[in-house]
Amino acid sequence: MKKRLIKYLPWLTLFFLSFIITSCIPSLFQFENPPTYIAPNLPPIDIHADSLVKKYGWDENLVTRWPNGIVEVFDMTGYPHLQEVLNKWNEVIGEPTSFYLSPNPLSPIIITVDYGLNLFQNCGYTEVYIGNNSMIYGATIFIFPDENLCPVYATLLHEFGHVVGFGGHTSDGCVMDPINLGNTHLSESVHAMVHRLYQLPIGSYLP
Repeated sequence: MKKRLIKYLPWLTLFFLSFIITSCIPSLFQFENPPTYIAPNLPPIDIHADSLVKKYGWDENLVTRWPNGIVEVFDMTGYPHLQEVLNKWNEVIGEPTSFYLSPNPLSPIIITVDYGLNLFQNCGYTEVYIGNNSMIYGATIFIFPDENLCPVYATLLHEFGHVVGFGGHTSDGCVMDPINLGNTHLSESVHAMVHRLYQLPIGSYLP
């Protein structure tokens, strides 16, 4: 009997070792809270608003806007109600991007004057700088600061609409019409387009 046990002892030892290994090693590779894939938080589909983004955005195929966060604006005109203009667009956007005045002359948005605009009977124009990734990274607004010929509040409200991402013009009598004689009304189309624009990821495709 003793010889028989000695004969099977290596096999019994191997069996117990394999049992211990298989029961212990998996626990070395188990996570208490295993990582999970989190899908991007995309907004619900809104066919009407998406069509407005496609129609009035800077790019009819890709969402083009500023990145999330605070965007600084440096003013060289001295207009005292400029933050009110910015706040109006901040309210339309809702979240996640906001525009605020800054004393930093290297701010991505510069607002300045151009007296030469009067020669072309133009109250203002805007240059918007867009990267290859469809992100707006800078802008310069030029205005003709004559309150009698060009109401400054309406002019800035219109031009800053282009800055936030409204690349086109409307024809419904609102502030984003190509000819603005002091109108400060933001139509439903402008509200819907800009608000939707900042719900969508930068560079996402517009079908």
